[in-house]
Amino acid sequence: MESGSVERIQRLPDVIEPDSKSTVGRLERLLLLACAFPQGVKNSVDLHDQLLCNAATAKRLIESGSQAGVVRWVAGTLYPGPKLYQWAARITAADRDLADMTHRIVSSLVQETGETIALLSYDEATGTAEFLDVIQGWRPIQYKLQVNVEVPLYAGAAGKAVLANCDSQVAESLDLVRVTDATITSRELLKADLEAIRARGWATGEGERVLGAFGLAVPFFVDGRIRGSISATIPQYRKSELDLPLLLTRMREATTRIERLLSLGVKAA
Repeated sequence: MESGSVERIQRLPDVIEPDSKSTVGRLERLLLLACAFPQGVKNSVDLHDQLLCNAATAKRLIESGSQAGVVRWVAGTLYPGPKLYQWAARITAADRDLADMTHRIVSSLVQETGETIALLSYDEATGTAEFLDVIQGWRPIQYKLQVNVEVPLYAGAAGKAVLANCDSQVAESLDLVRVTDATITSRELLKADLEAIRARGWATGEGERVLGAFGLAVPFFVDGRIRGSISATIPQYRKSELDLPLLLTRMREATTRIERLLSLGVKAA
């Protein structure tokens, strides 16, 4: 979709009624324009007319909005700001929205590393997790992981990265059913593994859920609460060739971007 022009905005209903020329009314109209045209509104006609103020006031309003992060003003085009997307993530918490919002970050990680990268979503209320997005890499031999299918938290790097950051009762309540010969079914061994994962901040798994695969996963949090993980799935024979520190650095950078996108800076209770 191409960027919109201010001329097209004439078709929008005038929803800001009696106090439309107040500062709050103008700010509401600014946000309306950004939300109505997320691909950008070009200043092809005087934008201040749409904000019901003069050019100098409109400029100050847009600058204030940019500083607050609710809009972006790039080369004469108005876009929604990161704060709007953060609010949207909290208001519309559906998993599909999470996958859509983080897809660009995950895709960039795939391009940088060449590995198959998956986004795992964790629902704290139900104690379940599932892959929402899986993007195939360009390196030899890739694994096809199914999306929207429940993933065992105790088997494989993606699930264990999440489980290590859950309350201990979550792990204790799980039935440790063997998925492959390498699946950890001993509670003592699983507890030790989770403690090590929590201490270092990332998880690995070798054939625990997918035979012949080595997994590396990094958890991500939303306002201090565990929300999921991103994982790389790699053939075990390529593990010795892998630059693990570099891949881990790239994955941590990606989870940091996801956390900044989704979090409002509210500490968990």
